[in-house]
Amino acid sequence: MTDDKILEYFAKYIYDHTGIMYTDTNFYQLERRLQSLCTRFDAKDFAELRLMYSQNKTSEMHQLLVDLATNNETSFYRDGHPFKVLADEIIPSILVNNKDSKTLNIWSAGCSMGQEPYSILMILEEQFPELKSWRVQLNATDISTVALDKTESGVYTQLEVQRGLPIKKLMQYFTQIEDGSYQVKDFIKKNLTVKPFNLFTDTNGISQFDIVFCRNVLIYQNVENKKKIIQNLTNSLKPGGCLFLGNGESLIGIDSELENERHEKVTVFRKPVIGMSKAA
Repeated sequence: MTDDKILEYFAKYIYDHTGIMYTDTNFYQLERRLQSLCTRFDAKDFAELRLMYSQNKTSEMHQLLVDLATNNETSFYRDGHPFKVLADEIIPSILVNNKDSKTLNIWSAGCSMGQEPYSILMILEEQFPELKSWRVQLNATDISTVALDKTESGVYTQLEVQRGLPIKKLMQYFTQIEDGSYQVKDFIKKNLTVKPFNLFTDTNGISQFDIVFCRNVLIYQNVENKKKIIQNLTNSLKPGGCLFLGNGESLIGIDSELENERHEKVTVFRKPVIGMSKAA
């Protein structure tokens, strides 16, 4: 039987650095992930692993634990509806509002393995040719170096591209490479910037964005951490900018200036334009 005190030690470490909570109800998930660390560092059991982390922790050990703690399950065009709303309603309105500056800034916060930002970029390429004369920037961030490396490479297995990616888009936007995997073509990647960012500990946004996607991140946080993350995301939005959260995520219990807008099956959270109240 694994000593719960050892699991509590690692759970606290993960929480302190990521805000992700492991409790006794999901310690079984933590056990599986710690077992892979035991194999990696040749620790005979969790007790020895804890000793290594408490006495001889390196930056590599820290990052590996953070990587293992995060859930990088995703797919192309995941959940569908947010991408439809983006293409049908949000981007067209930005084309009007930003016609003078001709700039479009998007943030995929918690980008996981990159399917979300590439899905957005494919929509822009396919449906909005007028953006070719604009300055378009998509920032993809995550706390996991594994996720960031995957996103930057843009290389996906046969199984990964089959999850949500129509064959027409696969042929148009990907190149098959020697090992049978598929790599995103350079012309799709040209407006993408990949960098580390911790939504829990980094207090300032990395820019001012028209659109922020931060989906399926808040579900792993307690209320206080959700409040902190939402405030940071709000600060990163331009007035009039939109925030997309995941299915089942909301601002219930969070005091926020963001306004709810219902678009088909998707709720978009918009930052008010200065001088305009919610009543307006």
